[in-house]
Amino acid sequence: MKRATKTAGTTPASRGAATGAPTTRSSRAASPITSPVKMEPASVEEEEDRRSVVERELAELLPPKLKCQICTEDLQAGHTALLPCAHTFCRPCLAKQLPILTTPSAKEDSSATAEVAPGLACPVCHTRHPAVVTAVDVDALPADPFAEAQLQPRLLCAPCKAEGEDIPAVYRCTKCHKALCEGDAHKHRLHRASAKHPLARLATPLSPDVCPAHQQPLHAYCVPCRAVCCAFCLTEDHLGNNHQPTSLAKQLPTLRAQLEDSVTPAQARQDELVTRLIDTGAAAATTCATVQQLCSEITVTFDAVSALLQARKLQLLQEAAAIEATEAASLDDDATADRLRWLALQGPRSAAERLLGANNAPTPPIEPRFLGTLGPALRDQLAATARMWVPPAPAAPRLAFELGAVVEDAVRTAGRLVFLAAYGPNCTAAGVNLHNINIHSTTSIVVTARTAHGDPLMTGGDTVAIWLGSARADKLLEAAGGVAPDAAGAALGVTISDLQNGTYGVEYGVAATGSYMLHVTVNGRPISGSPFQVMATAGKVFRYAGNAPTCYDNNGILYHLTCQSGGWRNPSGNILDVTVSSASNDPANFVNNAGGGALHSNNAPDSWFAINLRTRRVRPSGYVLSNSSGCLNGNHFARSWVLEVSNDDTTWTVLRAHDNDGSLHGHCQACYWPIETSLPPGVAWTRFRIRQTGKNAAGNDHLAVSGFELYGELDP
Repeated sequence: MKRATKTAGTTPASRGAATGAPTTRSSRAASPITSPVKMEPASVEEEEDRRSVVERELAELLPPKLKCQICTEDLQAGHTALLPCAHTFCRPCLAKQLPILTTPSAKEDSSATAEVAPGLACPVCHTRHPAVVTAVDVDALPADPFAEAQLQPRLLCAPCKAEGEDIPAVYRCTKCHKALCEGDAHKHRLHRASAKHPLARLATPLSPDVCPAHQQPLHAYCVPCRAVCCAFCLTEDHLGNNHQPTSLAKQLPTLRAQLEDSVTPAQARQDELVTRLIDTGAAAATTCATVQQLCSEITVTFDAVSALLQARKLQLLQEAAAIEATEAASLDDDATADRLRWLALQGPRSAAERLLGANNAPTPPIEPRFLGTLGPALRDQLAATARMWVPPAPAAPRLAFELGAVVEDAVRTAGRLVFLAAYGPNCTAAGVNLHNINIHSTTSIVVTARTAHGDPLMTGGDTVAIWLGSARADKLLEAAGGVAPDAAGAALGVTISDLQNGTYGVEYGVAATGSYMLHVTVNGRPISGSPFQVMATAGKVFRYAGNAPTCYDNNGILYHLTCQSGGWRNPSGNILDVTVSSASNDPANFVNNAGGGALHSNNAPDSWFAINLRTRRVRPSGYVLSNSSGCLNGNHFARSWVLEVSNDDTTWTVLRAHDNDGSLHGHCQACYWPIETSLPPGVAWTRFRIRQTGKNAAGNDHLAVSGFELYGELDP
């Protein structure tokens, strides 16, 4: 039995180091946040306690015995219905709830990757049963023999009951209509009066030895129908090539062995689920501890930042106070100087006014002789002070507080929570064969890891796992010989490689054709789009093996189809048809892979050359295209074009687009390009077209190519 989880390129020991050691994750985040919380390994006692808690929780999920989980009433004898998932309900309740139980849930409706199979969903485990759709299907469900055995009144042995003992009856005498246990039935046969009385074994739910329809012993088994039969059942319902009747006694060991083989892996899966629940609980506890540590770190960090901001606040307040004191002192000095200048003008002006007798000068009048002595001196003083320049009054300082855009943004966005591991629902898978696989070879896809914030990861260390299940579980079990599939399901040779750059390579194969569902998880969670529908086919695969990307090889599909009828020759008209929008030469030169062909279209936009493989279909993985020889005597090399596919010449799908691709730059030069688009499951095409979407290297619309080859899977 394989492990239930496959880890990307790591052993179990290194996987633990990859997910827990901070050195492995440090390159994922340039952040001051400390390393993740390291939980101490649980002791044996703690592990047992966790397991017992989980097992008790699971036990509480089990439905109570002899109770219908729809109406919550006691089950009634003769009205039990057993679903294939082994849960029992009242048959009338299932019939009444059929419209609700067969309607897909909102979660199922939201699935964009696969259609929800019709059928009744079990109210207990939500398993959907495609075989139960109508009321007729509900009526055909078997009764629960275990419940019926407890619900039906027991028929007691008549002789034992007469003696005061309650012994279940096993036989009934059809002559005297007495119910008998094993011991009294033996006595009944030995008694002379009742020796010839026929005894019929009672058909009980737990001992169905008698056919309820024909009252005949059940001694046969039909393998395809999985039905226990009596002689009448065989002749009426189980004859023909589609039936394989055999002895029930001979088949019972095989049936028992198959059932035992199914129980063991089922128990293993349940044990794995219990372990997963324990690990999930541990992950939840680690998450809580991590968040608590982050909250503590955030509080401490922002408290420190707050202290720094408070200190800076006090510093700025002190600077503002210093500015106020300095500016106030400067303004006081200016005012003092202005007062002195005013006084210097006031003295001479007042004296002059008194001499002039102006402004109500005091009496007695100053004698005129003083004009001669004081006047000239006052005049000189006034003239000197009058020439003094009086500047504008000093303005108040213009001040503002600026936090700064950078600082403001830094404060607003200070700190961040960094996810150090991938989050499954944000991860993606891609690859040309994401939805297709060939049973003769392995297929590969690439899983890209992203965090819960959607950011790409640049390092590895995440746990990637796949499980490939059949679109029909019964077919998967049949392919496995009746044994439940292992951890990889139907996938063979699974290889998961950690590329250490946030991407993971996944390779796997399958043994049988059919439809499968590929489940991909990262760190235990399904990735976006999972599960993916995968179609397994058995066509021949052709892989490019030339000197990529510059030349042809002999491994192409067109080469193979042509050589099947004896040697290479131009396949046009033999295995395929060539059509063109316009052509200067024979259109067959489009597939002249031997070189030397000359072909170009008219100088018209959207020029195209196409092939039709008639009845053969191809699921391409790549193609080769070459320049035309001569190329209009110039550098008319294709630069922008698309490869398109179709099955009807009407609806065309682009598989690869080239925009200003300079790969073709020489006469008759060939190049190979892989298909990078994920192809739809199981779809192949007969028609392939090269259509020019822009100017060529010479700046015109001539499409000048004369060589085309396909690689991929050729359907049988």
